[in-house]
Amino acid sequence: MGLLMLLMTSVASPQALLDKFLPEALGHKGWHVREQGLLLIAKAMDQFGKQALLISRHMNNICKLTGDANFQVRDQAISTLVAIYRHIGEKMRFDLAKRDLPPSRLNVLNAKFDEVRASGTMMATASVGGVV
Repeated sequence: MGLLMLLMTSVASPQALLDKFLPEALGHKGWHVREQGLLLIAKAMDQFGKQALLISRHMNNICKLTGDANFQVRDQAISTLVAIYRHIGEKMRFDLAKRDLPPSRLNVLNAKFDEVRASGTMMATASVGGVV
């Protein structure tokens, strides 16, 4: 993980590395690889922000992993979506509502989003009052 973050800052753009690495990592048969791929997304969002990363092309895989057989992957997928929400804001809720997430999972995510919003840890670039 540290090596990929270092490469993002010195060798290639964060987007290029994520686009190369994530399809393989998020679909890997090893649960730890899937978990680390999700963690990489969250860390990259925190380090580079939404202006440097286009995460939408990976959202289907992230959402799919919220129902993974391994609980650690499921938890990290939810944490990753929350990290993305901190940067994107309310637009994320509308996007997730359009995806094939079970209502129970969507309710869990919305509750986590409400916690983040109430805690005041939203990024300044995030939309807070609705769709941007």
